[in-house]
Amino acid sequence: MRATAAILTLKDATAFGHSMEQILQAVTKTTRIGRLDIMSAHRAANIMEARHIFYWCARYFTARSYPEIGRFINRDHCTIMHGVRKLDRDLSRVWPKIRAIAGELGETIDERRAA
Repeated sequence: MRATAAILTLKDATAFGHSMEQILQAVTKTTRIGRLDIMSAHRAANIMEARHIFYWCARYFTARSYPEIGRFINRDHCTIMHGVRKLDRDLSRVWPKIRAIAGELGETIDERRAA
């Protein structure tokens, strides 16, 4: 492991914003989809939506990279990129859920992002 990576893993996750665990808890509470379902290989539409919401929130509410988010949820970084892009294209449909998650995290969201 490179020295910079070792130092980064020792830092508190909240130094970069919210931890991915906090985001996952907010997503499970808002979507009513369990943690194990989100982290599983299930491909039901509601589970996939919750998973993509987690990817999007982890990307925008933390300073974590796609590979870091992928390692947290046992996915490839390309899968995370696809989920974020897919949600960006259809953001207006899930915007109320993202606002609720942001409220759980104490974040403010720029309303223009939904446009």
